[in-house]
Amino acid sequence: MGASKPKSTNTQQGSGNSKRVEQPSVSTERSKQVWIFDSVDRNGRFGFVPSRKEMKCNDILEKIIHFSMKSWSEIMAERHNSKSKHHFLSYESLSKEARERVAALHLDDHSDDDKEDRIFSMRLDGKTRILGLRDGEKFIVKWFDPNHEFAPSSDK
Repeated sequence: MGASKPKSTNTQQGSGNSKRVEQPSVSTERSKQVWIFDSVDRNGRFGFVPSRKEMKCNDILEKIIHFSMKSWSEIMAERHNSKSKHHFLSYESLSKEARERVAALHLDDHSDDDKEDRIFSMRLDGKTRILGLRDGEKFIVKWFDPNHEFAPSSDK
């Protein structure tokens, strides 16, 4: 889901006849990222609030600029100790508090398949993450996690 746009159906009309045309899915893996900040969650422990002392805004902005120059396939290929630095998160991997924020924003109103393929983690450094929703080429920023606690790693 996150890697391509859903098919859409358009109705074309001409000389009184309607014809449905199905648009093919288009992969966004080679697209540059588009970062969206209009619906950040400013509440709770993972609130995306620039005035937080843990948010080193200059460093974060430099990372975002760096990421935005890359395609999604380039981002997905980045590794640290053979593990992907940036990846989708399973709903089950989220901490209790993270699940509560997902529920509070009504982001859990989707099928399990949708939840699996929407919440995305971008690694800024060792523990710091920006989390959001991936929708095609868009990365819709929701949360800031300075200590890797939104979805704690199971291999700690």
